[in-house]
Amino acid sequence: MPDVPTLAESGYPGFDVANWHGIVLPAATPKEIVARLHEEIVKAACAPDVQQRIAPLSVEIIANRPDEMQAQVNAERERYGKVIRALNIKLD
Repeated sequence: MPDVPTLAESGYPGFDVANWHGIVLPAATPKEIVARLHEEIVKAACAPDVQQRIAPLSVEIIANRPDEMQAQVNAERERYGKVIRALNIKLD
């Protein structure tokens, strides 16, 4: 969409938000099961037919390791926690 201005061009410099999805398991899941599920999910997500189907959606599969995913979740929690505290956001 070449005629749509970027957020920075629209007056919001530094705006950096990404939509992402992950697969999570209960914390007590044995590491062997986590590793096997990760292996199989990555294999399926990277399969040519899956890649072909998601290509028109402009979706990028990033097959992070479980520890990388945990680091991302922690970083997001910290980032948005600051916003929530600064704006005093409360759940009803």
